[in-house]
Amino acid sequence: MTGTTRNHGGTLVRIAATVGGFRAKHGAWPNTVELDPASFPGLITHYLTPSGLYLLQSKVHLEEGEEGTIVARGVNGTAFNYSEAAEGIEIDMEQAYLWLGLDLPQ
Repeated sequence: MTGTTRNHGGTLVRIAATVGGFRAKHGAWPNTVELDPASFPGLITHYLTPSGLYLLQSKVHLEEGEEGTIVARGVNGTAFNYSEAAEGIEIDMEQAYLWLGLDLPQ
């Protein structure tokens, strides 16, 4: 994959960790990611190219969530909050980026 990201770090890394954490915890990929409302402008202008945003939205529905949080949700009510990533859950970041269709960090 090339041309999907402008920069790695910040919001993009937290989204990948949240999506990957959801998979590690629940054994499936989420269908929705709720983001802090302040994250949207940077995601669009700083982290993703237009094709990257398209690919991300083709995998997960992006919704406005609570301030300061990123939460992945599944169809059956399962959830994974980014804050859970610090609880020792082994997250395969590479697999999360690949599933989302985004360039891997260099």
